[in-house]
Amino acid sequence: NLTGQVTRAEFAAMMIRVLGLEETEYQGGMQDVHAGDWCAGVIQTCMDHGILQGSGGMMRPDDPITREEMAKVAVSVSGKAIEGTSSFTDEDSISEWAKPFVDQAVALGLINGFEDGSFRPAESTLREQAMVVSYRLLHLE
Repeated sequence: NLTGQVTRAEFAAMMIRVLGLEETEYQGGMQDVHAGDWCAGVIQTCMDHGILQGSGGMMRPDDPITREEMAKVAVSVSGKAIEGTSSFTDEDSISEWAKPFVDQAVALGLINGFEDGSFRPAESTLREQAMVVSYRLLHLE
């Protein structure tokens, strides 16, 4: 189902596959990730490579990943530092921490806004969007 939401752990799994990384054994440290969880190795690999980080000891692996979170992760995975400024009709609703990542993700051509000119930063990422970003990362020059 391409219109289904993607969780933080699912997007993390997609990103380590884009990078061709082997999963590493979970070392603990997150209150909401346990050694037996399907995503434990994925989460550890992402933490090891600075792709995804938790907050306050929580990774929130089962929460849907927002579009602004996806932008940050995609830029981290790209390994590219690029200046960019984007302009969206809902610019004021993009979190302050996310704005540079949204700008870079747009400048890299990884993520676009919607036809109405909005970015919708707090919306959940859909499977279709996550697949497009993964594809673009794999084909980034």
